[in-house]
Amino acid sequence: MSVPATLGVMGGAATVAPATVLQAAAVLLVAGAAILAWFAHAHRAYLRALYQLYRHKNTPDQDDLMGRVLRKKLPLEVFVQQRDRLRFVCSALLAEPDPEAHDAAGPRLDIVYYKGDTAPRRGQLLIIFMPPQPYGEGQVNCIKGFVRRVEPRRLTLTARVRVEFLPRRTSKRYRVADQRLVRARLWFAAPADGPNVYAMLPPHFEINTDMHWAEGDVPIVDEARTLVSNVSVDGVGIRLPTGREFPDFVNEEKVCLHLALWDKDQQAYRGLWVAGVIRNIEADPEGNRLVGIQFTHQSSEFAELGRHCEIDSGYATEEGRLCWERVDERGGIGGVGDIIARF
Repeated sequence: MSVPATLGVMGGAATVAPATVLQAAAVLLVAGAAILAWFAHAHRAYLRALYQLYRHKNTPDQDDLMGRVLRKKLPLEVFVQQRDRLRFVCSALLAEPDPEAHDAAGPRLDIVYYKGDTAPRRGQLLIIFMPPQPYGEGQVNCIKGFVRRVEPRRLTLTARVRVEFLPRRTSKRYRVADQRLVRARLWFAAPADGPNVYAMLPPHFEINTDMHWAEGDVPIVDEARTLVSNVSVDGVGIRLPTGREFPDFVNEEKVCLHLALWDKDQQAYRGLWVAGVIRNIEADPEGNRLVGIQFTHQSSEFAELGRHCEIDSGYATEEGRLCWERVDERGGIGGVGDIIARF
């Protein structure tokens, strides 16, 4: 009876040579190390936050900050960390602490609005944005923490949370002092490729369409009627003065806008179609509502639509089509950076 060199027969069972075992173990070790390296890279933001929170200890300044957020009922925007991206899940308010809570229980959030049915899960990392608040010698605008308990309209975080400042935008905002520089019509609708139906529908909200700019005009600054507070290549801030009636704006609602921007070099309005989503709604000390809209799409026919749908010529002068493209997250909408830089 012949037996292969790598196998022997011992009591009817085949045995593997030691060299083969070592080779298999080496392959498994290399594969395991590769999987661990991939996991660490894919979830590096989560692991970094876990390490920071493990080393972090709540300070009296942080407790004072949480008390201020609670007293002022500051609006909170809750995001889930997914690899290197943030996904919005809900709007919330900080709730009163539970006096009977276990030591491991941390801040509690009362849910105001859920985006769909995507509630966070236990153990997920939350990034909770708030209006910038003074903290120490600087400012903070977010709270980081892990979900400890999920209830129908409430989230409870772990006891250790971290506060810091995270930049929410990469582009520069330009203040719009003279309202004639920016004019717009807004529809509450999601972008869809096809005929320009908005050209045939009255807008839900008009911004500065009754104001005109002509060459040689002296700038006019009237804070009482300011509707556009700032503009950038990736969004626009709208101010709704108190005492006037405006349509209802809701967080995460989608909008389409036809913007007309005054080009000081060309001495003419440049028109373009953009779509966006309402990212935040808050109030200033005077009671005016501030609405932030982030641009998500831009019509690919920038020049044509600018010619067809000038703001002064009604809703449209001839039939056109809208072909939407996603806005570059880093570069924002194209064609307007130089225009608004001269505001």
